[in-house]
Order: sequence, then C-alpha cells, then structure tokens
Amino acid sequence: KGHLEAVGPLDLMASTEEHPQAEAAPAELDAILEAVRKGDGDSSAVYAQSTCLSAEASRVLGQRLSELLEEPERAGVQKRRRLWRKTGPPAPICHERIEGWLPCMLAAALPRLCGALVKDHRGLCVLPHPHRMEQKILTNGQCHLSISGIVYHTKRACDNCDRPIEDIMWFACAEGCEVDFCARCHTMLQQLFEGRDLDRCFWAESFTLKCAKGAMRAPAEQRQAFIEILAFDWPLQMFQELVRAVADVADAKVVHLQDGADMDVAEDADFWHLVGFLQLLRCANQRPAKETRFGELTPRGPRVPETEFVLGGIDKCDAQAEWERWKKYKDRQIKPERIVVEEEFQVDGAFALFLVHGDLVPLSFRQRCLDSDLEDLQVKVKRPLLTCQVPRSPARPLRLGGPRALG
Repeated sequence: KGHLEAVGPLDLMASTEEHPQAEAAPAELDAILEAVRKGDGDSSAVYAQSTCLSAEASRVLGQRLSELLEEPERAGVQKRRRLWRKTGPPAPICHERIEGWLPCMLAAALPRLCGALVKDHRGLCVLPHPHRMEQKILTNGQCHLSISGIVYHTKRACDNCDRPIEDIMWFACAEGCEVDFCARCHTMLQQLFEGRDLDRCFWAESFTLKCAKGAMRAPAEQRQAFIEILAFDWPLQMFQELVRAVADVADAKVVHLQDGADMDVAEDADFWHLVGFLQLLRCANQRPAKETRFGELTPRGPRVPETEFVLGGIDKCDAQAEWERWKKYKDRQIKPERIVVEEEFQVDGAFALFLVHGDLVPLSFRQRCLDSDLEDLQVKVKRPLLTCQVPRSPARPLRLGGPRALG
C-alpha cells in the first residue's frame, strides 16, 4: 500500500504512456512483421492474426508497417550512416518484388484500414484538407435579390457540394490551393470530424498512397504477378474489403483535387496513383472471368460487383472543366487497363482524365459531361432545340406520344 501511495496514479499513467507497446502483444506484432518482411507468408493467416490484435496493438502495427515503406535516408543516427558508407544503406521493402511483400503488407493493415475514414450524409468518405481553411468575406462585388434572399456573386463554387457559393462568407485554403467550401459544408465537415480518430484517418490515407506508389512503380511483370495473387489466392472477403478501403481513400482525396478549368489535374500525382492502383484491383477482379482454372468447368466471373469500384466523390467535381480537358486528348485513345498492367506507369494529361476511367466514374457525372458536349454541338450547328408536345398523363399516351412526336 505504501508503495502505491508513493508512486501515485499520475505516475502510473505516465509510465504506461511511455511504454505503449507493453500492451501491444509484441510477440504477435513481431510474427506479423516477420511474415511481411520475408514475403512468403500466407496472407490469410496474416490477416487473421492482425484481426485479433487490440486497438493499441493495431495502431502500433500500422506505424511499423508505414516505417517499412519509408526510404532509409530518414534514419539520422550517425553511427548507422558511418556503417552505410561501408556496406551501403539497407534497401527498403518497397524496392523488392511487390508480389512478395505487398499482399502480406495489405493483409496485415486491412483490419485497421477498414472503416478508418469518416463518411458524410451521402455515405461518401471525407478527409480534412491538409492546410488550414480560413474565412473569406466578400467585401466588394455584385449581388441581387432572389426569392430565397440576397445572392452574392462570389464567382466561387464549393468543392464539397459543387454548388455556387452565394453567401457573403465562405472558407478557402490558407496556403493558396484552389479549394473552397461554403459555410454550410465547412460547418458540416467540422461536426463530422469532431471526436473522431483523425490520426487513423491520416494514417490510412498515407499508407494506402505508399502502397499504391509501390505497386505502380514496379515493373509490369511484377504487377501481373500481384494481380494473379489477388484474383485467385486472396479470399473474397479480404479482396472486397481491400477494394472498399482503396476506393474510400480515393473518394476522400478527390474533393481536394484542384479541378478547375485553368488547373492541371495531372499535377496531383498522388491521387492518380490511387486511381491506377484501383484500376489494378479492377483487373484482378476481372481476371477469374477470363480464364478457366484446372478442375473448373466454367470461368468464375468477377469477384465483386463493378459498382464497388465507382468513386462517388467524382460527382462533386466540375463536369464542364472535365469535358474541356477531355477535348484536348480525345484523339489520343488510351486504355487504362493496358497501362496499369502491361506498360510503364506514368501520370500524364491523357491518363489524368475522369472520363478515361469510365468504369470508376458515377453515371450522373458522365451525364453532366454529356450535357456540356450537347451544348457545344448546338452552338456549332446553330440549330434550335428540338421541341415536342406530349400529354403528361395517363402513362400510356405519354409513352406512345413521345416516340411519335420524335418521328
């Protein structure tokens, strides 16, 4: 009793914080990390071990997995640097063959990746902007009176809801990014992030991006071997969770993409590496439908529905600006599946187009791009819009009168 009174509860808490890994099941962590380093472990077994970890152990595992993907230059110990002059720096795991380490790496991180991001009222994942958002007030500008009140001409559009900002006050990036939020969306996002584990959100974003870069920078033969592992060796549940986790991160990052008409979206190479990685997973999803395996009478078909790969966040982007960019590269026909599987991957203007990745784009965004195309065609042809008059009800005359009026 005297010993406990001498130490005190605050001292006990401090000692626990100094050694957070004491409760992090070091034996299980070392076993998982060893399997990832060797690259010859069973991904299902690694996933099962990672699922059984506590929340603190899962956090520590996530940090250590991220450290494995770091370049060796970040180590600042002078003694190690002197040793490197003789033996050379140790090669990071991301420089090895991806079919060896990447499946186990993703399997180990999957339990922490799933559900890491915050979702808005539409069910789309969101992330805080990496820079501070400061309040802006329209000091000089035009306005007019409407039924709903005074409408201010800010010449800005909200990057979250994709609606014109018509209030006198909004929020913009303090570092100069072309990212603006209306007051309503800014307040809504702040409420969503309140009380959430933002460290886990940022870790999920960073870790997924590092894995995507490691996969897309690998030679084509290694990417093909990685596809074979995901297509035929990974259990369905693990593959579906991986697709959802990568799509969630891409969904959250697309809101912060500077996609204005005068912006070069290809400059955000991180986002397009995620898109390329998602296309790689989509190729793995289609792989069982193209081959009949030994002992099987028919191909298996796609592993998960194609709707799992659709990025709903793209619907928040500027469709008119996307159509303008597409016009520049419409004569250069590329197939993203071929680029991510057979060629050396690089982000350029032709690849950095939403419309090129049609299977990842929601239908509503494609319809808005089609509207822009039709408006441009109308201006070129200089013909009036085709009008027809049909009865509104009942349903049968409407169905018959529409085709009859159109000829």
